[in-house]
Amino acid sequence: MFQEIDGQGNNAPPRLPELLRRAQRDQSERMEQTAARAGFGRQAYRDWLALEADLDSLCAEAMDALAGWHASEPGLLATAQAWAVELRGMAWLAAVDLRAIGEAPSPPPLLLDKWRRFLAVASGSQRAGEALGAIALHSRVFPGVTDTALAAWLALPFARPASHYLTRRRQPEAAAVQAARDRLLDAYASAALAAGAQRAAVWALDAFAATRSQPRG
Repeated sequence: MFQEIDGQGNNAPPRLPELLRRAQRDQSERMEQTAARAGFGRQAYRDWLALEADLDSLCAEAMDALAGWHASEPGLLATAQAWAVELRGMAWLAAVDLRAIGEAPSPPPLLLDKWRRFLAVASGSQRAGEALGAIALHSRVFPGVTDTALAAWLALPFARPASHYLTRRRQPEAAAVQAARDRLLDAYASAALAAGAQRAAVWALDAFAATRSQPRG
């Protein structure tokens, strides 16, 4: 079923930290390519914000479902629930920034349907580790080596009144939060986490490319 959803084979992916480093590099390169072609303009910023709002919402829903697997483990349950709350808050911040630049949130691109189906199936199954890997990669891909590109957007005049989300995304996890989330990650097989992160790394780049070529709404 998962092969049908994502179309990927069974080759073992690299471990999660390596995937995160690759994703940070790839995201940075894609954003720099966008700047080279058309600049970090208002529309590119709007597309990025809208995509981030969609992904945060998807990940929050999946984390809510995943938290249910830890009802007997109060510490892990609290960590998962708090992570879901943060993701939902991030989606709200992105929506606030969209309105600040005169844009309303619009329906997500069709490409995210694949990601939505994957997270819905995985988070409620014995392959919840794959859903968690996808969420972890999305949550931790910034700032990393992408910070230069993000800072370039933050410096633009139109972004300044709509930079709550961007500013928050550039902040690393607090040490205590990172430690608690690492304990949650450690409760799952590293191969499962990496498999989900690999899907997320590919789909995030594809989704950003799709928003740049297909107008939303």
